[in-house]
Amino acid sequence: MKSIQKLLIFIFLPLFFSCTDDFEPEFDLETTLDYRINTSQQNNGPAKVSTSASVPIYSQKSLIIQYVTGLSEADKVEFRNRHTPQGGIMNVKTCHCTEQDIERWTFSGNIQIEPKKQTIEDDPLGNGKLRAVNRDFYFATDFGPKSGSGSASYDSHIKYGNSGVTIAILDTGFDPTFSVFDDDFGNPIEMLYDATHMGMAVGEETSGWNFVDDNDNTFDDNLGKHGTAISYLFHEILSSGSDPTPYQILPLKVFDKYGNGNFFSFLCASRYAFERADVVQMSFGWLEGEFEEDDDNIFLNLVDDFSDVLVVTSAGNSDPYGDPNNNDFIGHYPSSYDRNKIVAVAATNSDKTNIASFSNYGGYSVDFFALGEDIEFYNADGSPLEHDLDGTSFAAPQVAAMGAIIKADLPSDSPLITLLNMLILSGESIDDDYYEDYDVEKPVKYNKLINTVIE
Repeated sequence: MKSIQKLLIFIFLPLFFSCTDDFEPEFDLETTLDYRINTSQQNNGPAKVSTSASVPIYSQKSLIIQYVTGLSEADKVEFRNRHTPQGGIMNVKTCHCTEQDIERWTFSGNIQIEPKKQTIEDDPLGNGKLRAVNRDFYFATDFGPKSGSGSASYDSHIKYGNSGVTIAILDTGFDPTFSVFDDDFGNPIEMLYDATHMGMAVGEETSGWNFVDDNDNTFDDNLGKHGTAISYLFHEILSSGSDPTPYQILPLKVFDKYGNGNFFSFLCASRYAFERADVVQMSFGWLEGEFEEDDDNIFLNLVDDFSDVLVVTSAGNSDPYGDPNNNDFIGHYPSSYDRNKIVAVAATNSDKTNIASFSNYGGYSVDFFALGEDIEFYNADGSPLEHDLDGTSFAAPQVAAMGAIIKADLPSDSPLITLLNMLILSGESIDDDYYEDYDVEKPVKYNKLINTVIE
């Protein structure tokens, strides 16, 4: 829920930007952009602090095209052919989504990407065909240890037929081998979205989709198990008590095992999620970049198209030097996108008496607090991790889960604004202690803490 008012930015981020022609790198976060992983957590599960945002690294070869919805393939081919460089090659990658309106064009040979983008936008023959053109970019996370591999069958965890609220999680994937997803007798809990009859083709999908490798294996190969931990928080909240909330999780793998992602995969996963889910969770982010197109942004087009889907995002954490960001001044995306239905979440300390020392904040651009420090998680065998979870990554799912609980109790035709108003009312007002270390009028927009069963 963002204020329309845009605060001026006096810090010139472009001084720190870098570009790359090779658009498939494996970043070394210990040297790239100086976003270092907390090495005390190595091999001990999720990173101690996650979702510090990185500066976008823009491609010099790729653009992302969004056509108008329903455009014929013949019109797309004609449009592509008109913009293929003379003597050059244009490789086209489409999104794995029901509606094929987003694709990435990667050009070979010598090309100046910004003039090319302008030429495509100004094409008079594109009127009625083209909706938006965005630069593609990579961004890095600090989702913990940087290697991992594997796969596992999801069949025993799939909730055949789907019922209740569908929650899409854009992250590193889901590891079904963790015993926290089994019942007291060791039987797998049916909690994953059933895509066997909802996929692009019969037999092509089982649950979610891997937008990194373009297949149906959404296994969480990040040793930090970032996506798995977030799935656990949803499960713990929604299945608790005498009246649990019916739900299914749709795992969407957007980040590789190193925690690296790109804007195109993010857009494709977002469209896929919006087509299927009621609530979409995004616990990651990047800092405002040189080409952040607020008025011509494909993601915002998707948000506007799917007006009844709740999007919950993490507000982000301090940089490696321990300085939290005021997101009102330097945007942290996707949490800073200016739409009411995009809810941004900051983290409290372990006893919920103050903002966590690492948490970003913003009286206009961040909406709620939730617990974000010393949250218990477990190893695959069920033993407690040596280090608890810290980070706005783990605060955000608690707000999203509360949104799912509210959604489940509302009539199916209720507008999203009803859910948002009830979410605000569900929060507990915070006191002035949350302000004392910050020279701000208020650290979050609604001055509310969303409480759940997580401790």
